[in-house]
Order: sequence, then structure tokens, then C-alpha cells
Amino acid sequence: MAERSGTSEKSKEIIAKSEYFSGKRSSRDRKPYDRENLKRAFDATLSGIRHPDLKNVQPQKLDLSRPRAKGASQEKIDNYFNELRGILSDNGLLNHPERIFNIDETGISTQHTPPNIVCGRETKPQAVTSPKSSNVTIIGGANALGNFVPPFYVFPGKRWNEKFIEGAPQGADGAMSDSGWSNSEIFETYVIEHLAKHASLNTSIDTPATLILYDGHRSHISLTLTEWAKKRNVVLFVLPPHTSHLTQPLDVGVFGPLKSYYYSECQQYLQKNPGISITKYEVAHLTSRPYLKAFCPENIISAFRKSGIYPFDDRCISVEDAAPASIYPKDQSATCAVNDEVEAPEVIREPENSGDNRESNSSQSAAKGVPLHVSSSFFDSKTITSVKQRPKKHFKPPYICGNLSNETNMGILQNQTSSRKNKPVNETKKSTKCKNDGQSKVKKQKSPQPSTSGTSKSGGPINLETPIFTDESDSDFEVDDGDKCCVCNMLSPTELKGCTSITFVKWGKCDFCPHWVHLKYCTAVKVLRRASIFRCPHCTLEE
Repeated sequence: MAERSGTSEKSKEIIAKSEYFSGKRSSRDRKPYDRENLKRAFDATLSGIRHPDLKNVQPQKLDLSRPRAKGASQEKIDNYFNELRGILSDNGLLNHPERIFNIDETGISTQHTPPNIVCGRETKPQAVTSPKSSNVTIIGGANALGNFVPPFYVFPGKRWNEKFIEGAPQGADGAMSDSGWSNSEIFETYVIEHLAKHASLNTSIDTPATLILYDGHRSHISLTLTEWAKKRNVVLFVLPPHTSHLTQPLDVGVFGPLKSYYYSECQQYLQKNPGISITKYEVAHLTSRPYLKAFCPENIISAFRKSGIYPFDDRCISVEDAAPASIYPKDQSATCAVNDEVEAPEVIREPENSGDNRESNSSQSAAKGVPLHVSSSFFDSKTITSVKQRPKKHFKPPYICGNLSNETNMGILQNQTSSRKNKPVNETKKSTKCKNDGQSKVKKQKSPQPSTSGTSKSGGPINLETPIFTDESDSDFEVDDGDKCCVCNMLSPTELKGCTSITFVKWGKCDFCPHWVHLKYCTAVKVLRRASIFRCPHCTLEE
């Protein structure tokens, strides 16, 4: 029987295990608890929970604007596994994990997320992070056997610098893009050059087939890549849209640990280098060890097993994983998943029922076996009767899913390619309209030319010793006599002939005649005030 002090036997056991785990008891008083029970007891004591089987986790985000909640339906998952089973069996890949690859990209920001810490209840911890200056993309790849492909970095900018990949894992490579995200050209370079080199895909069509799975982003689908794959017996398989969190191995079990390890590396780097920000030059060095730790054989093999690719298991994705899509009607989920041409539905609700209707509804629900307390007046007034779907303003082409080499997907690719070729190219040069005699003419602006500062029209240096505007000049430029000085009859004073620096000459206009005079050089007057009266030398002599 437990003591009356208020401490139960379960509480004593938890306290004893936590003291053993923290080392407060001596070695004589310690009991041989196994490591797993100790960790559970310590977590339960620390968080105040007495149920070790429970854990505190954050749910995964399924954004409605990106229809992951609607798109990952059980019907779509079943169709995907049926097609994948046929691809694996037809190409003899059910027992060859070394020829099943998955490639995907993830963004790495220079502003890391600080890791969780343990602190007091009244403490407000702070962490110093780098500013979010740029985003670097890492394209990774691995096969079901546990082997990985060295990372491929995509840095923002125009010019490549070898310092970008200093400290990166062996065999790493990279490219540049304006935004730091991957595009069609970079993805083709990665598959044709980088992945093919490390996966030995540069062989003839007589070699065994190789399967490459990736998501259906528009930058991943091109006719050039499909033709390249046919010549090398490579099967390109596009995963169903909005299901990569369930069907893509790298998303399931690799990129999550990669981000966690990277944030820890950034935290240690900032602690060792106070006052120094993380830029794109440090990203490769800081992601080197996290990449090797995250792309370990255990994580890769587990990710392929959880996604049901190898060993092939079409029931690995449970009904609970596809439960968010079950609340939407089948026609709506199918429309959102295939064409993505509808916005958030507009719900039309029935007006509040009267008392008679409420009584009839309650009697009907009781007859159907539904409890009366569920069918209340509140739920009766919130019944959904119909859903309006508004078409989006911008049309999106149909998604491509499955084997890119089949006739349907090849037809879509050819149509997209032909439509791009037939589309008129907009002029990049700006044009300005000017009216002349009732007719509009378009003048194209000249493209900007490189600067010619410090050079003459012929390309050589400007001779500063010779004044530009003189009477002895051979230039065809004619100057009106009224624009010259009435004393020296020149535009520039004679005292500045040998001057090699820029000098500003002040002019003064006579208030009694239209003449102009060089102040300070051709007259004793140096400055003219607003209310002063100025006479040129000619008017002074005449007076």
C-alpha cells in the first residue's frame, strides 16, 4: 500500500529513474534500468507527463493554396503504386535497388533557425542569426541501396567563383542562377552531366534499365531530357503532384535531418565567429558535414522503405496519411489534383431552420441512428448545401505524372514545345512614339554603350592642353559672336590655355548692352550680387 505522503508508487519510480539518469544517486543505489526506459522516464519527468508512450510533436503543414491537403487522395496514391509496380516489374528492378534513384532539391537560407534549448520557465532565450541575404539550392540524389550522389549547388548571381564550393564534399559541383533556384537548364545539366557521371548512366541502350524518380516541377520536364533518357535506357518517372511529402524518399527521411544538422552547424559557427555573418561563400562549408550525416545509408534506405519504393509496398502509406483529402468531395479533389484550376470553394449555407424544421431534422437523425445531441440547432444552421468553384485567371497546362516515355506524356511535351516555338517573341527594346505630320513613328532607343570616360571619339586620350573652343580650332563647330566674351572675343579665357584641371568660369552680362564678359579674368569684378549693377568695359569707356 502506498504511503500517505501523497507520493504514489509510479511517481517514486519516475523520480528514481530520473535521479539515476541525471547521476544524483551513487553507483550502489543505481538499478540496471535499460537505456530506453531511462530516456522515457527522464522526458516524462522533465515535461511533467506521466505517459511515456505519448510525445509532443508539431503537425506537418498542408497548405490549402498548394493543394497538398486535397491532392494526396487515396485514389491517386493507389494509381501511382499500380503504375510504379508495372515499371519495376517490366524493367526487372524489383530486386535491383542500386538502379533506383531519387533526385530532389531543397533551399538553404543563410538565416538559420536556432535549435531548441532547455531553460527556466521565466527565461526568454535569444539567439543571434545572420540576415537573410540569399538562398542557395542543393540538388541531391541517392539510390535505394544507400549510395548518394555528391551535392550540386545553385548559387544566386551572374559569375561563377570557385570559392563558392570550398569545403564542400568531394565531387560536389555547382552553377549560377539569378534567383538561386533551379531552372530547366540547370536541371538538365545536373542530370546529363553530374548525375550521369556518378551513377554511370553514360552508357548505351543495351545496358540494364535505370529508374529515376522526381517530382513534376515544370523545370524538371523537358523533351530534351526525355530523348536523352531513351538513348541510355533510363526511365524517368514523375511522381504524382502534391504528394511528394508521402512518395518522395528524400522529402520523407533525408532533407529533414539535413536542415537540422545545418542549423546546428550555423549555431556553432556564429558562436566561434562572433560578429561575422553567414553568406553564400560559407554555405558549402557549413553544409558539408550535414550532407554526409543526413545522406547516410540508414536514412536513405529507411526513406525508400517508408515511401514504399524499395522494398515495394503499396500499403506503406496508411489511410491516416491520406485522411486530409477525404473531407473533400471526390470530384473536387480530383479537379484540384489534376488541373489545379479552381480556387478556394465558396460555400453557400442554408438559412437558419425554423422550429418545425429543427424538430423534423432531429426526428430524421434519430431514425437514422444518429444521436440527438449531435444534430443540434447550431449544426443545422451550418449545413453545406453546394460548393461554387471559380476558375483561375491564368490557365495552367495539365500535370504530367508517371513514365515520361509513354504516348500521353510525350504528346503533352511536344504540344508544349511547339506552342513555345510558335509564340511571338516580345521585343526587349523599349520604344517611344513621336507624332510628326499626323503620322506616328516609332523610334527604338539605342542599347546602352560602354562608358568612354577619359577617351576621345577616336578611342585615344583627350588632349587637355588644347582648349576645346578656340578661334584657332579646326573644328567645324561655329559659335555665335554674341556668345563670346566682348573683351577677349573667346569662349575660354587665355589664362586657362595650359590648365589641365576642370575650372568653372563665371560670366557676367552687362545691364546696358547685350555683351557678356569673363568675370575675374577680363574685368576686375569677381562676383555679381542680385541687386548690383554691372557695366562691361565697353560701356565703362563710353561713359
